[in-house]
Amino acid sequence: MPFDSAQGPPFDSAQGPVAEPVEAQGPIVRNPMNIATKLLVGFITVFCLQARAQNNAPPARSSVGSRCFLGLGPAVHFGSLFSAASLRVEPRFNLINRYSDLSFGITAPLAVGYSPDSAGVFADVPILAEFNIGNSAHKNFYNSTGIAIGLGYGTHFISRKSFSGITGSLAFRCWMFKHPFTLRYMSTLSNDRGASPLNSLAMTFYLGKWVKTNRDYNKISNFIDPYKK
Repeated sequence: MPFDSAQGPPFDSAQGPVAEPVEAQGPIVRNPMNIATKLLVGFITVFCLQARAQNNAPPARSSVGSRCFLGLGPAVHFGSLFSAASLRVEPRFNLINRYSDLSFGITAPLAVGYSPDSAGVFADVPILAEFNIGNSAHKNFYNSTGIAIGLGYGTHFISRKSFSGITGSLAFRCWMFKHPFTLRYMSTLSNDRGASPLNSLAMTFYLGKWVKTNRDYNKISNFIDPYKK
């Protein structure tokens, strides 16, 4: 039925106004990079707000020793090409170390192990820039739980072959067995086209006298036994 803009939409005396056909639209595709960018911006915003909230807190020690952390624990690595088990050594150095429950530093979750699929030695060498909030963000931390998110670059060696790519990490930290533990998931996207990412899951605990010192000073005793008098 013809439509005259001066007379309004077409009209059928028996059925009333006739609706114009609407062109079908395809599904809305969301860009994953936009989602990742929003998540990163949100995390940085929370980091800044938490830092502002701690501006009035007593300044924590910022010596070289207070900035260095060392974690140790088992890890498993899995992907479409192979799997492996390893021992992870996780050194960390805090660049921003002013607040008790906030820090920013460089982490290297190094791992050496064995892959039964390739019957060879496996090594993982990533370097991450990492934000830390809560548990283990600082050696004088006060929160029973915490999170860490990192982004960097990693290289994997297995059976005389290697591949590298962008590495992302998400970690959850808690107080367990009188030690701060870290459960870390990490994924590396290979630079080779068509190659699937290599993922890993590790449980590490921090070493050092500072853990016992904090317990002795009763700074985190409520996390160990909150009902103990």
